[in-house]
Amino acid sequence: MKSRYRKTIAGFLWVVLNPILLFGVHALIFKAILKVNIPNYFLFLLGGLLPWIFITNNISMATSTFVIQRDIIRSFSLSPLALLFSQTLDNFINFLAAFALLLISLIIYSPALNTSLLLLPIAIMLLLFFTLALTTILATFQVFFRDVQFITQFINNILYLLTPIFYSPEYIPENYRWLVNFNPYYIVIRPFQLVLNNYGEIQIAPSFFTATILCVVISLLALFVWKKAKRKIYYFI
Repeated sequence: MKSRYRKTIAGFLWVVLNPILLFGVHALIFKAILKVNIPNYFLFLLGGLLPWIFITNNISMATSTFVIQRDIIRSFSLSPLALLFSQTLDNFINFLAAFALLLISLIIYSPALNTSLLLLPIAIMLLLFFTLALTTILATFQVFFRDVQFITQFINNILYLLTPIFYSPEYIPENYRWLVNFNPYYIVIRPFQLVLNNYGEIQIAPSFFTATILCVVISLLALFVWKKAKRKIYYFI
């Protein structure tokens, strides 16, 4: 974090401002101009957009970590995962700062939240574990297939429009709902939207259960991929 903000005037403020400005632009376009009819739209947007920014920014920044930091990995007795996790935790701190700032502002502006907010830390931890596991898989594959970063960027650009982060999933026709139901990004983002919009336990519980199962599966997959590839990484980077 120190190296990122060295010789900058605003420092840490730059990272916080970026998601806040994106949130403001989306809120202006979809609420004020396009008149999207979703109750508590600002909270809905907060629960969708900022987790999305964290996932995609982290994938963009961390996927090439093993390749970029190859000199450090080869020179020191340091696990490559330590570099990858430190990058992810850096981005996670930035996400928490922007998210908390916007959430506090929205609570003051419209105090419509209830006890469902107590589930927010669980949603945050699921998001972190999912992102760590997914980035581990992508960073490992990037060592052997340098096209991975370009493929993931292409996929993320498409998923940005196909993921209900600034519109309700009810807007999607029934015959295309499977695009949402099998979207791993949306599975871990959905708990945020439900918690912040005070949905009942009947709707919240399945969402958290599905997100937990996804995190467990992708974590096990990440562990399997890492165990198979960790000794080969030093030769391919």
